[in-house]
Amino acid sequence: MVTGKEDVYNRLIYRQEMSVDMPVNINIDFPRVSCNQLSVDLLDISGTQRFNLTAEIVKTPFSQAGAFPKDRNGAFNSKQDKGLPHQLLKDPFSPLLDQKGCRVEGTLLTRKVSGLLVFAPKRKNERYLVYDLFKFDVTHKINYLNFGNKSVERFSRKGVVQPLDGKEYTSKQFSKIKYFLKVVPTTYSFIKAKKKATTFEYSAQWNYQNINIGLNGAIPGVFIQFDPYPIQIDNVFQRPPFVHFIVKLCGMVGGTFVVMSFLDGLVSYYAL
Repeated sequence: MVTGKEDVYNRLIYRQEMSVDMPVNINIDFPRVSCNQLSVDLLDISGTQRFNLTAEIVKTPFSQAGAFPKDRNGAFNSKQDKGLPHQLLKDPFSPLLDQKGCRVEGTLLTRKVSGLLVFAPKRKNERYLVYDLFKFDVTHKINYLNFGNKSVERFSRKGVVQPLDGKEYTSKQFSKIKYFLKVVPTTYSFIKAKKKATTFEYSAQWNYQNINIGLNGAIPGVFIQFDPYPIQIDNVFQRPPFVHFIVKLCGMVGGTFVVMSFLDGLVSYYAL
């Protein structure tokens, strides 16, 4: 917890550790796509290609007639918004997975290298069916998207901690949207409490594009490209030493003395 009695010091450290796993935490709603239509793929520059992820991802159907569930925190909060129980979804051929409205939630572990997270139509025999491409709607809402330990309390001087949380996009025609994320390893060190938390923070930009399906291999989807930086930001929270208080106090007293001397001289001059 940051208090008014603590100052924040920032320092940069160069670290290039590719072997460190980087958790990617996602909770995204697709109100116009069924869970059977949607595939979650993860690719990175080290050669990793994982298609139609199921082990780390939970897909929960919801029926909203094309609308988003109401809770901004990514939780179903009423009987109408309630996601279907997971025990009903064990059968991959369950008709429940065909209803429109799908929430994708989970934590993916990836290496700390540039990668691409793709939400696109599910392939059949390693190919996209034209019918699936034309009916895929990329309308979505990002309930939350973050990297690292979710329990770490983030701090930002400008008040922007997770720039994509609550981001909505409504598609009107065949389109794709691409997010560009710059991910920075970050630590929070609390000197007084002798605690240190390690996580990741990011900045984001995005681009919408209408496409001609099939032209130059274009497919509709949501693409999240993330690029980790080799620079680590350390945020150190500590109470300033007592000597700093003395220096500031002396400066204030000295400044007050100078101003009062100036005013006294000015009054004496005009009083003559």
